[in-house]
This record gives sequence, structure tokens and C-alpha cells, in this order.
Amino acid sequence: MGAWGTGVRQDDFVLDVAGEFEDHLKDGNSLGDATAFVRRKFSDALDDEDEGPLFWLALADMQWKYGDLDPSVLLRVQ
Repeated sequence: MGAWGTGVRQDDFVLDVAGEFEDHLKDGNSLGDATAFVRRKFSDALDDEDEGPLFWLALADMQWKYGDLDPSVLLRVQ
């Protein structure tokens, strides 16, 4: 895994989370289902000091992109 810039989507881990989120949506699931899915799939990373913040940024970015940013997720990234 790596990063090649300072942008949110310039990190492999962020792209992994975003890709899984979008794949889950493409399978016909709701934003809530996609959120729950990536939280389960990447649960080991949530408490990691390096990947945890990246997870929340990726999730906020995806929820924002699809028009429903959860206030609790926004609070995490603020």
C-alpha cells in the first residue's frame, strides 16, 4: 500500500475503501448498506493510527459523493 500525493484519493487504502463502497452500491445496495459493509470489512483498520483516519476520510468522501453524508461520519473527519 502507498500514497503518491496529498489528495484524499491518492492513497491505496482510501481507494480500496472507496472501491468496495462503490461495488456494493453497484450490486443494488443502499448507502446505509454500503456503509455498514465497509465498516465490517475494514473493521481492523478503524483503530489503527494510520489507516483509521484514512478510512473515515474515504467513507465521508463516498457518502458525500452519493449525496448522504452521515453527521456522525462528518464529525469523525472534522
